[in-house]
Amino acid sequence: MLTTDFRYTRTLTLVLHETEWRALRDVEPDAVAWLQSQIRSRLAADDTTRPTPPAPVYAVHDDEY
Repeated sequence: MLTTDFRYTRTLTLVLHETEWRALRDVEPDAVAWLQSQIRSRLAADDTTRPTPPAPVYAVHDDEY
């Protein structure tokens, strides 16, 4: 059953060409469950295996008017 309590959930949209979707379904018939499994596996991995996120890039404008 679909939950209506969206306070603690997120919905992802993944844009794939039809050929990519069909290719994924050929190797993973339940592609959505596979994606969920991949995300959960990644999050369960040891913190030392997670890449360090890049430092934020800030735009600096020194223009004088």
